[in-house]
Amino acid sequence: MNYSYIKCKPLNKEEKRNLYISVVTQRHLINPNLASSKKRLVNSLLSFLLFPNTNFNSNLVSWLLSYGSPQLIQKLISELSRTGVDTKIITLDTIKNADPEHILLKEYITPDIQIIQTVPHPKTALVCFTGNALNLNIPLQLFHILVHDQFDLIIYLRDPERQRFTKGLHGVAQNQAELNIFLRNQIPRNCHISVVSTSSGGYAAINFAEEVRANRVALFSPPLMFKNVAAINRPTKIGLDNVRLYFGCSNKMDLKLASEWGNTGYAHSIRWFNTKSHGTLRHLFNRRQVGALFDWLLIGKEIPCMRPREILLVKVMQWFKHQFKRII
Repeated sequence: MNYSYIKCKPLNKEEKRNLYISVVTQRHLINPNLASSKKRLVNSLLSFLLFPNTNFNSNLVSWLLSYGSPQLIQKLISELSRTGVDTKIITLDTIKNADPEHILLKEYITPDIQIIQTVPHPKTALVCFTGNALNLNIPLQLFHILVHDQFDLIIYLRDPERQRFTKGLHGVAQNQAELNIFLRNQIPRNCHISVVSTSSGGYAAINFAEEVRANRVALFSPPLMFKNVAAINRPTKIGLDNVRLYFGCSNKMDLKLASEWGNTGYAHSIRWFNTKSHGTLRHLFNRRQVGALFDWLLIGKEIPCMRPREILLVKVMQWFKHQFKRII
């Protein structure tokens, strides 16, 4: 495996704090005789890492996957494999089956770019644009556990400035166009290219996907507009059957975003999940259907979504609920 990363700017205050917590936690694991830490988070992490099944806390798991060192992630995998896990807790079940050799080595410092190549001559590439939360609805480490053996080349991107990559990435590209060129140069010309994004990352993702004529594109709750500028121009440049825009049918933000896309050539590509959440990729993860996403990205069958009759029923129920509130 060939792994590389780019951190465009020095660690900020919050990132330094997280790194300190990770290092101290690791020191206490190595030397249990050390006096208890004065940091509550350190003690909570230690307790969870030693007894993950009895001390499960979703916030601690997310923290570890986002800011924990490779050693801490490996410790968690080891403990879950040794003690077993409640399979109803999908996050722990996923981590338990992770390959320690295929974790993101620098994820704990929140890199802006990570590139993972698993074969000498990649035939399939996946490019992932994160949103303002700097993840893919779920921690990147968790997503990578699931996807690492599905594509020959995987690229993860974050925009720490939260400008939807319109200003590029410091030291790499000055704007979206230059970033597209940088990414295109990382991918062999004969590669099957798939693109995934969550939330605000979709703005840059569709721009890149059209630029390289991506083979498959899956955008989860993407925006069309940013600062009154559309992410795409007309006409569309990718076949509609190769683009999917997923939204939550009971989420107000998603309803607004989808209505904007409904006026574009990609209106046919809109699909709905029965969820109130804007985190539509997490919805897919919670339903254990992320594998179906990877299958579709590699020219497989359609991901199960709501049928027209189900969508209509939800809309009718929402209308009645709204009318009932007005009466009250």
